[in-house]
Amino acid sequence: MEAFKKALSERFDVNIAPRADWYLQARIRQDANGNIILDQQRYSKSIVRRYLPNAADVPTPDDIRRYRSPLPGDFKWTKADNSANKKEVEALEREYGFRFIEVVGSLNYLANTATEELFAIRKSCRHMNLPSRQHFRAILHMLHHLRCHPTNALVFYKDWRQSPVSKMLIQDLRMEIPDGTLLWFTDASHADCDDSRSTCCYIGFFQGGVVDMQSFVPQPIAHSTAESETMALAVGSMACSYI
Repeated sequence: MEAFKKALSERFDVNIAPRADWYLQARIRQDANGNIILDQQRYSKSIVRRYLPNAADVPTPDDIRRYRSPLPGDFKWTKADNSANKKEVEALEREYGFRFIEVVGSLNYLANTATEELFAIRKSCRHMNLPSRQHFRAILHMLHHLRCHPTNALVFYKDWRQSPVSKMLIQDLRMEIPDGTLLWFTDASHADCDDSRSTCCYIGFFQGGVVDMQSFVPQPIAHSTAESETMALAVGSMACSYI
């Protein structure tokens, strides 16, 4: 290690720190208890400033209530609402002041830590080709949601027993967990897509912090909630086994 540092310093002007403070657009911190904290709050705010340049930096109490959810309560992603052609999309881009595909791309990278917004972000990826006015309104709502409710940090606890997810399972649900270092959850929403397919998801925690999460639509059409849950469990178990 010392030889590497010396060789690097001879060729470049470097400042070698004991640990990384930033990785790409994610900030890394460590508190006094040894817990590791990872967040993309600065990147989240940069997205808001880029696509909502005229929005107030400090949201009003009414905005905080209105945009508490990542999407409007009555909204559903459906291809039936798609625009008819590219000209309609271009007209909407001029009206709203941003390109739908660019906003979704920015949000897709934010999904590395944005657990609450993951479902909405993944669904928006399926409508990048011909988004309609309803889709633009939904993505605008999501931008205001990030303005009013910036993404939270992920915390990886030195003692997994101190993590909120472990406390929920042990204290609230009275579960016996001999080792909560790695915890995995799966879920499914049966036949909620246009083609009767189901939306499935999984989320994995290591030391109380999220390390893997996904919202996806399997190809098989489930004929019951049990089948959709089984497909979610199969994919989630495969991802968990890899970790």
